Amino acid sequence: MSRSMRRSRKIRKQSDDGCLLAFFPIIIVLGVIVGVAQFVAENIGVIFIVLLVVGAIVGLIVAINNFFQKRQEADAERQRNIEIANLLEMEPSLITIPTTTDFSNREEEWVNQNFRNYLKYQNDVILATSHLEYLENKARALRFLERNEDASQIDASISQVRSKMLKIQSDESVVFESKYVYAFYRSTEIKNAYTEFSTKLPNERVDWLENFFRNSHVKIVKIDSSTALVFCPEYVIRYTGVLQKLEIFTYADMTVSSRITTELLDAPIEATDEIEHIGYRYETKDGRRDMRYSYENNPSFTYVYRGKVTLKVADTIYEQKFPNKSQTEVFEQNIKDYVMLMSGKYKTAVNQALTHNEEIISLGNIDMFIAQQDTTDKLK
Repeated sequence: MSRSMRRSRKIRKQSDDGCLLAFFPIIIVLGVIVGVAQFVAENIGVIFIVLLVVGAIVGLIVAINNFFQKRQEADAERQRNIEIANLLEMEPSLITIPTTTDFSNREEEWVNQNFRNYLKYQNDVILATSHLEYLENKARALRFLERNEDASQIDASISQVRSKMLKIQSDESVVFESKYVYAFYRSTEIKNAYTEFSTKLPNERVDWLENFFRNSHVKIVKIDSSTALVFCPEYVIRYTGVLQKLEIFTYADMTVSSRITTELLDAPIEATDEIEHIGYRYETKDGRRDMRYSYENNPSFTYVYRGKVTLKVADTIYEQKFPNKSQTEVFEQNIKDYVMLMSGKYKTAVNQALTHNEEIISLGNIDMFIAQQDTTDKLK
């Protein structure tokens, strides 16, 4: 036999041995499966009974756990309701009402007195709301504890408190309603000039102010968390926190200024944008694009106007921003015209109103009051 044939037979034998080794684990697994299947077939009844017993034990354990968990929850809920039923009513936090009596004029005193009445009204609402919540929680707790007779007695108190709340909430007298301010607003000249600038002011939410100053011709401008200016046709009110008095300033006390700036536009141009100029990376002496450079290497830059008007009342400063030059200039001129009107033609009338000259109220219109004063002066 040749050497090559012997080598070939040796290789085939090694290959067969490798295949048998590869199948050996599979044969073992199959043997185990067959053995288990045979055991199950021979002991199926016993296995079924064992599974039933184990399942019953597990189910019983789960049921017992659920029972005790629900009982604990019920006990905790009962204890919670016992605590609510026995809980003493707590006094809610109320608004501290200022008591200062140092006022600049009678109108400022009147505004502050009305605002304090409004704060008292808010305290009444807080007290009634808190008391109602206490009674409702207590009634629910008593019913849970099956003390229905006690709960029924509380129901009567709940009805009384609800009626009281409706009466309190229907009281419309605790809002800003100055007859002197209305006398100015009834003047066509004042109304038109005031509307020109006041419609451009924001009307912002400030705690305790927005529900007191509900009038459509009054604008609340928030300066910070504790400061605001309240614009009225006759004057401006400064609010510096609920613990402080409201201060009245006339428009003659206000200074107005503006500032126009330019900025590089880094977004698509808006309808309100006003272009100051368009520049280029490389420009000619007269500011045009230098055509020696490609459009790609010589991009354009758009500059637009931005504006800001600053109103200063005493040491309180309010700044209102505008998206262009035109709106800035219009607003500045509108408010300057109004300041000039109120500190010029109507200056004496404003001072008379602040001291509560009752002739203004009897006539109902500040122009009629001025005309009457002029007639009286001529007859002297």
